[in-house]
Amino acid sequence: MEVIVLAQQNWVYTFRQRGGGYFLSVVCGGVGMYDVEVELTPEFAAQCLADRANLDVLSEKIRFSPSKFMQSATLSAMPS
Repeated sequence: MEVIVLAQQNWVYTFRQRGGGYFLSVVCGGVGMYDVEVELTPEFAAQCLADRANLDVLSEKIRFSPSKFMQSATLSAMPS
């Protein structure tokens, strides 16, 4: 399965396309670092690629409250 990195900000997030899906992996934690990965719908992924500020906002929301996103379904819009 080919993985394509679409956008990346070191130590913050990596946005990938993998197997037809779009995934945002966000670095979380303080002393113990870990990644939280969420899947985005193709439509929401396109919005994020069109305006990279969306990736910054979404990654900040995930980093601030990672437990809310650990079991989440595919994101189709910016969470409130």
